[in-house]
Amino acid sequence: MTTLLLIDDDEISRELIAALLAHSEVETILADSGEAALEILRDATALPDGILLDAQLPGIRGIELIAALRAFVHGPILLMSASPVAQELRAAADAFLLKPLDPEQILSALDFATASRASSAASLASHSAVEVIDPVTLEKLRTRMKPTALRALYHALADDLAQRLDALDLALRASDEEQVRSIAHAIKGGCAMLGLASARNAASSLESAPAREHWQRDFDALLAALAALRAALASEHL
Repeated sequence: MTTLLLIDDDEISRELIAALLAHSEVETILADSGEAALEILRDATALPDGILLDAQLPGIRGIELIAALRAFVHGPILLMSASPVAQELRAAADAFLLKPLDPEQILSALDFATASRASSAASLASHSAVEVIDPVTLEKLRTRMKPTALRALYHALADDLAQRLDALDLALRASDEEQVRSIAHAIKGGCAMLGLASARNAASSLESAPAREHWQRDFDALLAALAALRAALASEHL
């Protein structure tokens, strides 16, 4: 069953949307503010598949709230409002829905956003070894190392990156900016040495602490780079 975290400070809207979604076999977790939603996510044993977020909330809201939510939930964030919102705010979310809503509209937007995110990650992961690794760096390493030793080095990088991404995921969920920077710095160093350009760039972006709404984008790029590296190693393109 799909689970959505529904954040809306209007009680009638919350209850009505929740009731409508229940008929479509969607379970909703209700929060009346951004602060309440973040507290729910911090204590959650299982995270929701996505978030339905009202654009006008008291307290933390808008781009700041979306960035904080992305530290916990990797699924789509659907922004909703009874009136148009700024393009910058719409761009921070995965979709924008105009109230009043119906279940089909919500589910269609959720499915489309989920598919778009998956397609983007798959596209990044489908690169060949030459596309994943900077060709100049790879050629230099090939002239200086035996093929078996070079492959072993890239296998070690893949294993190290996987472990650091697990730690980074926890830091992102906890919104621990200092830890995010520290892990990103470590990732950047190894990836730069071995020419894993996309991972190096994403780690550099995280280390420089951009707006938190970009954290999920950079994390997804790191996941895709790891998947592409493993695919290249499995196909013996290296």
